[in-house]
Amino acid sequence: RDVAAPSGSHVDVRVTGPAGDLWQLYRGDDHGWWLTRGLTSPPVASVTIPGEVAWRLFTKGLTRAEAEQAVTVDGDRALGGHVFCAVAVVG
Repeated sequence: RDVAAPSGSHVDVRVTGPAGDLWQLYRGDDHGWWLTRGLTSPPVASVTIPGEVAWRLFTKGLTRAEAEQAVTVDGDRALGGHVFCAVAVVG
């Protein structure tokens, strides 16, 4: 939420593998970020994470250095690199 970007920007986050999919983080007019799907404009950054790495990264089972060896960030690397700080609850 505290990551600055112009309103309307978005970051594509693609998880590969059998449970993978494409999610998009969209910077809204209210200065917040929203998890969404279906945006067709070009992203400012694109992050690709192998499925076997994603769950370990988002549950803090990997260090950033370990994850960086497997994750690809294209475009705005500073913005896309914030994915390494994300935390998720996996159920």
